Amino acid sequence: FAVQKNIAFRHIDFINSVCVKNKIKCKIIIIPAVSFISEEAKKDWEDAFRFNSFEGFGPSDIVKSITSKYSNVYYPERLFEYNDFFKYDNHLTGHGHSKLAEFTYSLFDK
Repeated sequence: FAVQKNIAFRHIDFINSVCVKNKIKCKIIIIPAVSFISEEAKKDWEDAFRFNSFEGFGPSDIVKSITSKYSNVYYPERLFEYNDFFKYDNHLTGHGHSKLAEFTYSLFDK
């Protein structure tokens, strides 16, 4: 966990340094994997792809570490539903993209 966390922190530090250098208000959004969305999604991914079972939903420990360290990193918890993703694909549908766009838009000053 510590190795992954340090790698993620280095990448985000680099992105943020580029943002500061170029005077850009950067927002980083971590899109949850579909298996973190619902019990049905988790079961489908465990059955189809033999993923290991895990307890609970929502942000993982690494996501919690990242979002607590950086004020410009966001995790849209409870935003998506299983039908916002293509089944067995982990990519957002058009409806899922619309939700993400609305969430993203809400982060910026109007």
